[in-house]
Amino acid sequence: MEDPRETERLLSTFSSDPTIVGIRNLIHDRSDPDWVLQTDFNAGLTLLEEAELPFDFVTSDPVALGRLIRVADRHPDLRIVLDHLGKPPLSGTAESLESWAQLLNEAASRPNVYAKISGLYASEGSADGWTTQRVAGATKVAFDAFGPERLMYGGDWPMSTIAGGYDRVFAALRSAVEPLSGADQDAFFWRTAAEFYRLQAPASEPALDHSSDI
Repeated sequence: MEDPRETERLLSTFSSDPTIVGIRNLIHDRSDPDWVLQTDFNAGLTLLEEAELPFDFVTSDPVALGRLIRVADRHPDLRIVLDHLGKPPLSGTAESLESWAQLLNEAASRPNVYAKISGLYASEGSADGWTTQRVAGATKVAFDAFGPERLMYGGDWPMSTIAGGYDRVFAALRSAVEPLSGADQDAFFWRTAAEFYRLQAPASEPALDHSSDI
């Protein structure tokens, strides 16, 4: 992505491959936290924008939301999905959670930004030290900010296996969205992702059990 010429070459090959529906780059692993704002990388994002391929914006802390906002403003026609909701500080103070919520709402005010609810684990200590109540709180903030039409479920496998197990993670999110209508739950669990990534429609719509029996 930081080499526009190579990005352009690769995109020319991707265009004929229906299994490639978006680009994800582990920007949070870069030594420079502002790497995503560099000129060459943004030239690569412009190419994605022109190719109409969405970009997954990976985050490891709420500070990254500020960079996401700048990227979204620079590329208003680039469909962006925020991974992990900017990693809300579930084990943090009320003030830190409020700061995260404000940044998340600002990001959500950009119509080209969507979000995945995934990886909502404790930012400090053991990865399985989160609670269903805290996950539900962060999920409500996200739904209030984006609505079900711009939110999608993410299983975060295999990282979920060290955060209490996939079943526990999935059960927590099923519980968090239980108050929603069946249509909104469908949007969250599959419809939004299918539309965002422009996936081929299934022969029949997935049948989800919207009962409280998880």
